[in-house]
Amino acid sequence: MQANDRLTPTPTNCWGLAKAAAPTTPGSAALLLVLATNAACYHGLDGGDGGDAGLADSGATGEETNTSGGADDGSDLPGAQCDEPDVGISYLQRITRIQYKNAVADLLGVDGSAADALPADEKIGKAFDANSVAAVDMLTVEAYQSVAEELAQSAIANIDAILSCDVATVGEDECAKQMIARLGRRAYSSRLSPDDLDEFVSLYAGQKAEDGFHAGLQIAIQAILQSPRFLYRVELTPPDAGAKIAILSDDEIAQRLSFFLTHSIPDDELLSAADAGELSDAEGIQKQAARLIETPRGHAVVASFHMQWLGLTDVPTLVKSSELFPEFGTLSASAKTETEAFIDHVMFADDATLTTLLTADYSIVDDKLASLYNVELPEGTPAGEFAEVTLPNERAGILTHASFLASHAHPDQASPIKRGVFVLRNIMCAPLADPPPNVSTEPPEIDPNATVRERYEQLTSGPDCVACHSQINPVGYGFGAYDAIGRRQELELGQPVDESGSLLGTPFVGPTELAGLLAADERVDACVVSQWFRFALGRATAVEDACTVDSLLTSFRSNDKDVKQLLLGIATSDAFRLRRAEAEE
Repeated sequence: MQANDRLTPTPTNCWGLAKAAAPTTPGSAALLLVLATNAACYHGLDGGDGGDAGLADSGATGEETNTSGGADDGSDLPGAQCDEPDVGISYLQRITRIQYKNAVADLLGVDGSAADALPADEKIGKAFDANSVAAVDMLTVEAYQSVAEELAQSAIANIDAILSCDVATVGEDECAKQMIARLGRRAYSSRLSPDDLDEFVSLYAGQKAEDGFHAGLQIAIQAILQSPRFLYRVELTPPDAGAKIAILSDDEIAQRLSFFLTHSIPDDELLSAADAGELSDAEGIQKQAARLIETPRGHAVVASFHMQWLGLTDVPTLVKSSELFPEFGTLSASAKTETEAFIDHVMFADDATLTTLLTADYSIVDDKLASLYNVELPEGTPAGEFAEVTLPNERAGILTHASFLASHAHPDQASPIKRGVFVLRNIMCAPLADPPPNVSTEPPEIDPNATVRERYEQLTSGPDCVACHSQINPVGYGFGAYDAIGRRQELELGQPVDESGSLLGTPFVGPTELAGLLAADERVDACVVSQWFRFALGRATAVEDACTVDSLLTSFRSNDKDVKQLLLGIATSDAFRLRRAEAEE
């Protein structure tokens, strides 16, 4: 069955056909935008509108579907009978910038930093990069064209790295055809159809006739990079007759696995497993998923999840008052490195559990952070090198890292509101409302005669604020001894800092006790499962996912909250292996 037999074009998330039909220069790779356009421009896989305003931060709250009004963690999805598999709607997804960078690096062996010129990614649940809502306009099409031209030129400069044949032996045209077929297989996560292969080869031949062999190869590479089958994660396997659920093909499973666990196109081993039919059952999927998690790309993806989930992606560019915090300019890069190294150590050298991420009594720091934390590096550690240290009692786990504390603060002062909101929303998935439009969100002015707690109590005591802030502030107050860059301050106005707080009614003192409460809270377990689900599938949890989410949560708890086991569970779940079929026309 051809793609055009099953998919309906729509203006949403669609390439501009006018641009494809009228390229700006002769032989422009924009001609190839017409290839698979219908395959890229379809309604959502259920026959819907291809998007969900609730998935992105574009005027909506960014929170997930929550029919009961309770915690937004998937744990209170309406009950379901689990004797038949069911899954929520999967929307057509355009690859993110980091996925694009990784994909071109793996496909062509080039630096993908040119992708920084692409439009910023959307956010799902106010945390994770996922492009499934915003329409693609002509400026975006032109950006992809420009980036593809730059990358193709770089690839040609080292063309021997991607030519798998000897031109002198098989000839230029046959060698070009083999290269196109091989690159297309990886770029599309499926074999090129004969028609698609002919289109690419014809484009190569036309450009070769004008400007030579290398020019022909370059235009073919540009075309592959602009094809919607590369830029979108297209899934076309039809369901059985009358079925509402389609079982993904091995190639489609390979694509999902790879983009989930490596943020890139499938590698040769994964494609070979797909060719051999080894991804048709849970055992084969789990084997490949376990392998991918342990690759360098897998390590980077695990770090990326946590950095996005915890709101830490902008740490190196955070702005702090140079007058109050002059050291932060050289500290910010160290703070990011610490958290990434800590995540990697917990996940791949320690027990990989959520409990350790939240409560570990150690971290991995350099001399700058050691000074900030008032700890000693192991003897002989060179300046600028990172080493494992035991943290003082007042610090525990990732929530006391300088990266977290600085990210959720203002440039000139700490913010109990930012810290409290973040813990409740992102770590507990509590359904907090956004501030009313008539309420100022500016921090209170620094008053040398008032404590942080006093200033924020005054700021949030109004009738429009108190309902939410009676939950938010007590969480944030527990971080009260940490300033805007994560430095501990024992005294405030000459008195010991008040670190007492409460987590939805449960009292604690300081972030170490808070971390213990979070690590033991079942709502946090459910939230983390939901967050990983969103990250893996690029969409919200839906009522149809209730059985999958419940099964993942049960398994997560029975495995001592082992995060890597959770990833394997997601990869072999119904939600990952199946998709809801589109409606019949």
